[in-house]
Amino acid sequence: MRKFILCTLSFVTLSLLFTACDPNTPSNPGEYNAKDYVGTQWITDSTLIGDGEGLSPAPHAYINVLSETDVEINGWPANYKIEGNILYLHTEEETPIPLKIISADKEHANLLWEGFQGDGADGLIHMTRVAEPEGPDLDVNKANITGKWRLMYTKSIENSFTNQDPDYEPYIMIHGMPGEEIYDFKADGSLVKTNSFDRIWDAQPETGWWEVKNDQLFFATGTPDYPAVKPDPIPADWGVSVSTLTGNVMKTYKYETFTDYSMEYINYFVRVQ
Repeated sequence: MRKFILCTLSFVTLSLLFTACDPNTPSNPGEYNAKDYVGTQWITDSTLIGDGEGLSPAPHAYINVLSETDVEINGWPANYKIEGNILYLHTEEETPIPLKIISADKEHANLLWEGFQGDGADGLIHMTRVAEPEGPDLDVNKANITGKWRLMYTKSIENSFTNQDPDYEPYIMIHGMPGEEIYDFKADGSLVKTNSFDRIWDAQPETGWWEVKNDQLFFATGTPDYPAVKPDPIPADWGVSVSTLTGNVMKTYKYETFTDYSMEYINYFVRVQ
């Protein structure tokens, strides 16, 4: 788990460190400035292991850049510093790990971790910045949701109804997705879900359905609880609220209660087409 956190975090911070004059076209490699990226969010796309030994979807992490020295990876705290083109990543109970900045621009970053695996193989990790909502809020309707969306990260919050510990805090899990996971909400009500690793795993796209009803989004591509064939009527508790919808970002929210606890589920999508 610790190695997972280290690796994912390292890439985020890298992404923050572009040249201050023009982060899209860095002209002075090795000169990086983290302050321009405080408050940004990143997710890992994939990791290239060794010299062409394979492409891995892990670590799939969500990174939140808190300051010029601090970040959170899947909710875990860590800090970093930059010296030249080396990012030194430090978490509690660990000595700093040096990571080489290979390339970085405003939207993507690549960082090399030498000896990434126990057998000494290096890891080249690619990261993508999570877009913030842009433009006005849109009505939750079929026309405004139709299109392709990438699920960037998911967050769940478990809150106990019975824990009496005065220091109790809800259990939060947040992480990116393995690979680029795309949901294609088609105008005819069909849904196709694909992932960038489908071809590597010889997997086929998942198909299903979707519908907007009473300002809620209903969709499924086939699970024991949510079948790929749309039922009639659709159970009301299958819906998720669309808490944010702009031209480029859609955030969904679902709340469920159980005997001893409640669960909140948040999914963050970015439009890709």
